[in-house]
Amino acid sequence: MQNSPTNTAGTIGSTGNAVGYSDDSDVTLKLINKATSTKVNFADSLTLDAAKSFKMELGDNTAYTGTITANNTESVELIAPDVLDLSGAGAAGKINFAGVKDLSVKAGGNVTLATAGDIGSKSASVNIDASAVSGTFKAKINDYSAGGASVSVVGSKQGANTITVNTGHTTISVDGGNAADTVKLTQNFTKDDKVSFSFDLGAGTGDTVAFNGTAAVDISNGTTVFTGVEKIKNKPDNDDAKKLTMNASSVSGQNLTITASTAILKGTDGSDTIDLSKVSGPTTAQKVIGGKGSDTIKLNSGTAVNDKIVLDSPFSAADTIKDFTSTTDKLIIDLKPGNGANDKLGALNTVNTGLLNASKTKLKIITGAKNNVKSTTA
Repeated sequence: MQNSPTNTAGTIGSTGNAVGYSDDSDVTLKLINKATSTKVNFADSLTLDAAKSFKMELGDNTAYTGTITANNTESVELIAPDVLDLSGAGAAGKINFAGVKDLSVKAGGNVTLATAGDIGSKSASVNIDASAVSGTFKAKINDYSAGGASVSVVGSKQGANTITVNTGHTTISVDGGNAADTVKLTQNFTKDDKVSFSFDLGAGTGDTVAFNGTAAVDISNGTTVFTGVEKIKNKPDNDDAKKLTMNASSVSGQNLTITASTAILKGTDGSDTIDLSKVSGPTTAQKVIGGKGSDTIKLNSGTAVNDKIVLDSPFSAADTIKDFTSTTDKLIIDLKPGNGANDKLGALNTVNTGLLNASKTKLKIITGAKNNVKSTTA
């Protein structure tokens, strides 16, 4: 056991004893197995009260099965030649890094961190770099009670990543790799939570962002970017799917599936182009709200999704809807007064090849193919 850079003190081994340090700014722990043919488990627990940085390096045929508590340590580095299990489950080692800001991991095999234990419960900003992990990478970031915290994770580029972010984090960035990555978010986000999310899960297939809370989720207040994501779910484990509301721009042009009881995709006040041609949503209810501006909305014509297109500001500008299926899709037009000059539909709204317009008192739908005209009181 070495307290770098100045002195050597204390021992750590397989006895299960507790070792504590209270006045060290930087601590390095090297676990070396001199009899390399037989694996050695180091079981002593280590408590660091004041260390600003901590580095643990495992040698060949070594494992750590004790508990490391360094709740005031901001910088942590973990190095292992093969598998590193600090999950806290069963006989595995356990870590308590409540105040960590920067955590880097390098390992030649699979890594599991803090299934039980603590990463970041007292840190408003947690940055994890696992890009040097050769196998799978699993980590859980604990609840941050004050709220508004940020998490940034760069996962393994070779193995699958499973990243769980508990409540209290509204800025989240996860970069995955070439395997099937999963991001689990446990907070029930509402429209009052201003979020900034970026999920770039790489070139693998089956990449999933899952909202694993207990209720409906609304992430429309802020920005969310999905890249390389094949599945978005608001279906908590062992529970029914819940409603999911988000900005349409988050999924526009993506090739993915949304699992939720209802998916609500919201446009902006500008002129949006919303391409849902490769987005498969809930088969019972997917609602697209255009917003103000001249919107172009392209639906997925090849699935059994029942799209509900809401023109909530039809008097503001002309909208174009493509691949509308009359047998399954629904068009909902908000005709309440006050949405625009003279309360008329904006110019000519297009549904497939037909035109949709109105006078002050009449709504006319011209079907295009047969040129039938139907009028109804607006």
